[in-house]
Amino acid sequence: MKRRAARELAFRVLYQAEIGEFALKATLEQVVADVKPSGAVADYCSVVVGKVDANRAEIDGAISGASRHWRLERMAVTDRNILRLAVAELLYVAEVPARVVIDEAIELAKKYGDEASSRFVNGILDAVAKKVRAEELSRPRAKSNKGQA
Repeated sequence: MKRRAARELAFRVLYQAEIGEFALKATLEQVVADVKPSGAVADYCSVVVGKVDANRAEIDGAISGASRHWRLERMAVTDRNILRLAVAELLYVAEVPARVVIDEAIELAKKYGDEASSRFVNGILDAVAKKVRAEELSRPRAKSNKGQA
């Protein structure tokens, strides 16, 4: 559950930085100071936000490549930042299973997006995951992924 809280916090950082046109690092510091999350939550949030910050062009390229009818700048700010967060995990946090990344992003989309967001996020992430984690996705599912998130 700590990673779910970290993902939600990371989404908040990404969203606030984009809406306010602030630097990600400064926004991360401010949000962590305001929220005062546990060390594990703050650490994972920082890792994911750092991956987005350091690899934004590649992450945005992966999203754009998977989106057939929507340019990145036309996507809702919430959807775009949920996608950035999840694609950063898919590309740079190999220990988190792709299915967990996708499921967690869908939950964020249901909570913060509009009624179509979860389907949109699922479609884009499924396409990205098939490109970057094809081998993992081809393996049969384990009985339970609990505790791996």
